[in-house]
Amino acid sequence: MRKKILLGVLALSTIITAAGIEDVMNEVNNKYGYASGNLKISAEVVAPITLEVEELDFGTVPMGKIKDIPMKEGKIKIEGTAGKNVQLFFYPTGSVSAIANGGMLTENVKIELINTTNKDSKIIYLPRISDEHVDLNTNTVALVDGSKTLIVTGSVDATGAQDLGKYETNMTVRVKYQ
Repeated sequence: MRKKILLGVLALSTIITAAGIEDVMNEVNNKYGYASGNLKISAEVVAPITLEVEELDFGTVPMGKIKDIPMKEGKIKIEGTAGKNVQLFFYPTGSVSAIANGGMLTENVKIELINTTNKDSKIIYLPRISDEHVDLNTNTVALVDGSKTLIVTGSVDATGAQDLGKYETNMTVRVKYQ
């Protein structure tokens, strides 16, 4: 009995294989009114993204003044697969406008730098991020040769400063393939 069942299964699988699964599916579709299609599934494996950042430091800013030339420019270096585009997202501490903007830094984003000794005293940083000194107007960057270095500058407005001292904030930079 087992041999007959085994031979029957073997014969059926041979018929399906010989006829092709597509023919069997077409017959089922026609008989029962099904519709079918082939869904292609694919993926491209790329190099992991690496990210290096360097601090932006405006140095000393006189109270009541605006400074737009930093003592040390900030840098964002991105490495990944050559020829691919990446998207950048910026999430600064103390900036509801950047978070509400989906992490995109636009002209109207103002970031608060907070006094390290008096959390109620704040000054404003207006970010500028450039690619070879051309301002970015999008959050998409091409990794033409597999890497890209962005320059972070902008201006600090200390006209509203109430206290002397060090002011700072942090900005989380997130990058993903597009």
